[in-house]
Amino acid sequence: MTWFEGSTRRIALRLLLSLGTVLVLLIILEIGTRVFTDIQPSLRIRDVAIGQKYRSNWTGEIDVTESRNRIPLRFHRDGFRGENRPYEKPPGTCRIAIIGDSQIAAIPTPEEETVVHQLERVLQENHSEITWEVFNFGVSAASTGQESVLYRKLVTKYDPDIVICAYYIGNDFSDNCSRLDSNPRIYMRLNDRGELEVEPYLAARKKLSVWLNTHSRFYVWQKHKFKHVTRNVADMGTFYEVRAGNLVFMNKDSEDLNYAWKLNEAIIDAFRNEVVGDGRQFLLVFIPTTEQLHEDTWDAFFARDESAQEFLERSYPNRRLSEIVARNEIDHLFLQDVLDKHIAGRPHDVPEAQVLYRGIGHLNPTGHLLSARMIYDYLLENDTISRLVAHYESQ
Repeated sequence: MTWFEGSTRRIALRLLLSLGTVLVLLIILEIGTRVFTDIQPSLRIRDVAIGQKYRSNWTGEIDVTESRNRIPLRFHRDGFRGENRPYEKPPGTCRIAIIGDSQIAAIPTPEEETVVHQLERVLQENHSEITWEVFNFGVSAASTGQESVLYRKLVTKYDPDIVICAYYIGNDFSDNCSRLDSNPRIYMRLNDRGELEVEPYLAARKKLSVWLNTHSRFYVWQKHKFKHVTRNVADMGTFYEVRAGNLVFMNKDSEDLNYAWKLNEAIIDAFRNEVVGDGRQFLLVFIPTTEQLHEDTWDAFFARDESAQEFLERSYPNRRLSEIVARNEIDHLFLQDVLDKHIAGRPHDVPEAQVLYRGIGHLNPTGHLLSARMIYDYLLENDTISRLVAHYESQ
């Protein structure tokens, strides 16, 4: 054996020993996580085709800290909240699909109190001449671009008559742009010709993440802990910067921000055009943030970074979004209009004024009910409901 061959063999053995040590350590960590924590496999998993979904055909209960309640959950065969319904639409049935992020998925809220169920209930109670089915296609961390892919690849199988896209002002602006956010999801971009296209992503990495989310408790545990630590660091005054979701309030003339607004408009317009081109009605619903609803939470946010204050404008998101929907003639609703009336100028920590959990989180049952009523009133007033009833009664 030559010196070179011996040296190569020693290096190979050391590598094998190192890999074996790492493997044993990971096994110990996995066993320890299963024994000493109550962490469970993630309910939300990545999907190569549609970005993200929940565990298919899963039913159970989870403790939700935000709502301080134990919530029963069920996800149908396609991995979204609700019961299994046939793809083929039954005769005399009108279908509405609501697509959005965690505000629509509404994990902290019992299913019967969500905007999806409340809208279906009020439609069935007041227009029982036909059958109404409202679908929940919400999933945490989704973006509008990802939701348009979800519509094309899954939602169309259910043949909805109306597609409601819920745009959460609290993070969809940044979630739509990989320059502002890096959370794993499907992103879109504008190419050199100004055309909208899906950014390339590594399918193998996505598949590995799906497998680890399903089978490894340690992988899920470390993800939660890492997010918690980075969130705490970001919340410390010393290190505070305007984080991705709140960039929507910045009126600064910035290349990245200007690009993000242009990209958001292109995504929204393309999504609407695709839905309408399929012969369906499209409605864009804007969900406000706590900073828009409560003056005290805006003041607390505004005061955190003096260097950013000259660029922070509370009314900026609604003004820019209003320009987008007006320019592209998109049917829309700002839920802030009805939520503001309920809040009536009261601080976020007044229980009677809360439409979000603790006044700062996701929509609570009151927020869901008010939102459902506003959507229903809109569909009623513009004759959408009467038109659909007449159509399906004649079948």
